[in-house]
Amino acid sequence: MNEYKMQNYNDFMKSLDKTVIDSMDSIESWDRSAKIVPFNSRAYSDKLHETADKLQDLTGELFGCALELALAGKWRDWDNEQPIGTIFEFTEEMLCDTGDKNVDMLMDAYFKVKEVNDLFFFVTSDSF
Repeated sequence: MNEYKMQNYNDFMKSLDKTVIDSMDSIESWDRSAKIVPFNSRAYSDKLHETADKLQDLTGELFGCALELALAGKWRDWDNEQPIGTIFEFTEEMLCDTGDKNVDMLMDAYFKVKEVNDLFFFVTSDSF
């Protein structure tokens, strides 16, 4: 980079730094006056983690409810034929194909909560 371009670049970066710092100062004073908790505060980060944990639990609950409903309804005969102690791994795909509208609704809710949970996991992995 020639000297002229380097000087322009340096001037630009200094002006950008000043603009960002000025903006941050005004945002911080606005936050204090509005009593808004900054995104990067420890309390907010703790609540994000707590919420992500609750969403994770909720996805498990929804999956379990859909499975129990399928086993009590559409899959009852199959379930009764299984020997006690049989281990079987149920998948999301299986529960989406039961033919039971109530199971379908639970799985819709499961996928929506899972999507939000994935976003929370992404956000909380970058915080404190």
